[in-house]
Amino acid sequence: MAPKRRRSKKKEPEEEEETEYVEGASQEEQPTKKSRRDERSQRRSQEDEAPPSQEEEEEKPPVEPPKEALGHDANERRKFKLYVDQMTKSYRTDPHPEKRIKSHKDDDEAPAGAKKEKERAEALAEAELDVLVKKMARYLLLRGTKRLPIVKSKLGEVMGDYRKNRITSYVLQRAADELRKTWGYELVQAPDKCGDYEYKGNARDSMYLVHKKKARGPDHAALTTNGLDDSSAASRGLLLTCLSIAQAQGGSVRETELYRLLNSLDERIADEPPAKTSQARGSIPDLGHVAKHVESYVQQQYLVAYKDAEDENCLQLGPRALVDVGRFQIAQFTSDALGHEAVDPSIITEIQDSVRDDAAAQAAQG
Repeated sequence: MAPKRRRSKKKEPEEEEETEYVEGASQEEQPTKKSRRDERSQRRSQEDEAPPSQEEEEEKPPVEPPKEALGHDANERRKFKLYVDQMTKSYRTDPHPEKRIKSHKDDDEAPAGAKKEKERAEALAEAELDVLVKKMARYLLLRGTKRLPIVKSKLGEVMGDYRKNRITSYVLQRAADELRKTWGYELVQAPDKCGDYEYKGNARDSMYLVHKKKARGPDHAALTTNGLDDSSAASRGLLLTCLSIAQAQGGSVRETELYRLLNSLDERIADEPPAKTSQARGSIPDLGHVAKHVESYVQQQYLVAYKDAEDENCLQLGPRALVDVGRFQIAQFTSDALGHEAVDPSIITEIQDSVRDDAAAQAAQG
């Protein structure tokens, strides 16, 4: 008898009734089954029809019509606005990467060699170390004011008998910090190359003292004349002209071609390089001997002298030109002097590509 009592607890009839109820329901009572695509399209249409909320309206910035600056037509005709536009005052910095000499405070994770050098320097008496730092700062300032390169291999002469202590790099960084805080100067490492041309010797191992505000500010474009006497202004103009010619020739130019082009701009300049025994040739008022100025540009590393495969004297854009002037500024000078048609767009593209390659290489080095 026990099995019969267990059968009475089955709920099969209830399930059948529920099934019969659902199946027996009329079509009018059943909701219409929609696909997911229909639901999404209906939801989108409802969102489009719904008015925007007050919060959304506040988040959207008001659309203002473009404003035409003063001298808009003149700016449109000026194709290359690379450095500073005198009409709109817009400014684009030369993106050439700088290698500023960092202090120990800039990098908490200094290499082990730098930490040991710091320990050796701090082992000296404080007054003794201060004398070394001031001596190095004077040397940097003297070379910088004369626009002369600071060669690493010659810094040992400044250290004197302290060279054997192996603390030159630490003293150099301390001196660079003092000049940055006191005068606003930056000690910048020379770039490795200009385009495909790799610098060698002193041109590769040099550093330069440049004023940060003047080197990368909008006022740098006016440095050719502001605050300079006639002779210095003429020399600066000749420098930018030489740099423009070299850049227009792909970064380097033969010395004979340089003088020929300079003569086409000013007939007072000789159409060929003067002989070493005839430096007076090519001398013009307010400028003097053109050849001596070109030699000084090489000495200051604005230009690098070398001989090509045919044993011809050539001049290449130097590392100082990239750091202190910048290739974009050179192109801007060419555009302002001769018109934007004088600037080949491929030069701008090549500059931008080389800048990106240098930035990628530095990022890869970490």
